[in-house]
Amino acid sequence: MAQKIVLIDDEPIQANRYKSQLEALGFEVEFVNTQRNYKAMRQRLNSGTWQDVDLYLIDMMMPTEPPAQRYNQQRTEDGLTTGIFVAQDIRKKHKLTPIILWSTAPFAVVAAAAKGSAKVIPSCAFIRKDKGVETVKKMFDSFTKTGRLQTIWQKLSFDPLNPESLTSLKTLIEIVKLLIPSS
Repeated sequence: MAQKIVLIDDEPIQANRYKSQLEALGFEVEFVNTQRNYKAMRQRLNSGTWQDVDLYLIDMMMPTEPPAQRYNQQRTEDGLTTGIFVAQDIRKKHKLTPIILWSTAPFAVVAAAAKGSAKVIPSCAFIRKDKGVETVKKMFDSFTKTGRLQTIWQKLSFDPLNPESLTSLKTLIEIVKLLIPSS
């Protein structure tokens, strides 16, 4: 049986491309469009239909809701951190299912916007969308083996030409271990 991913995003064309790519990797994928509102997402979350989900893949930057709603403009930094609040709501219902937040925005921008507005969410990681669905698969496979969701891209993001960010041989060995599946 295929492992199930719920993909929550507000850009249907891009999300359907990711959905097709994930399905080609063997996942069953349900796309939830948040472009107009979060009603369908909330209905599914509260109905219990997501009891068999293996991974939530959530866009970080999504539209805001009216001021009285949870995902309002002020709370979500104009939508930059909406995904964090969606992840918190999912975590309340699904304590153990891994969550990957992803975005086209650089991690530093998202982290700065999220500072003070986000609580730590267990089994949750952030990656850039340009790292692709293969990275999502590697992270999920690693989670199924270790029970930990490791953000592989952060370990790979260094500039070897910048002497202040040179990575030690020990760290390089750890990176290689993450990328090469163990027998």
